[in-house]
Amino acid sequence: MFFNVTGCPRKCPGCHTPELQTEAGETLDSDTVKSIVRYHAITEKEPITTILFFGGDHDPEFISLLEEVWEEYYMQFSLALYTGVETKEEVSPYLRRYLRYLKVGSYKESLGPITSNTTNQRLWDLSKNLDITHKFWKTNI
Repeated sequence: MFFNVTGCPRKCPGCHTPELQTEAGETLDSDTVKSIVRYHAITEKEPITTILFFGGDHDPEFISLLEEVWEEYYMQFSLALYTGVETKEEVSPYLRRYLRYLKVGSYKESLGPITSNTTNQRLWDLSKNLDITHKFWKTNI
């Protein structure tokens, strides 16, 4: 399950979701997240394993949201964040403590997406402090 958080200040050329660069949409709060998670649990056959946020780390209120969602679901789901900052250290340690997965790196067309072995983007399993980007690389067989 994922949530798009608008207002991204990075404006990366070639962004896969440029609408996130605007201030569009509705306010995302913990009650909304919980309501959507409950609805999904009732109506969908596939279980939720991870709650992913596309962006949000630029917003000071996002830490409060993440903290509330974590307190509600830390025993049930992993939390993940995709951000355009270049290194995991650029994401607040306080915020990182709630995350299992963290994808960093702005999209650079010349380096390719996360599925390319030349990408600058990295996906971290923070619970193991392990870069797992290579698991997404497409290989020619």
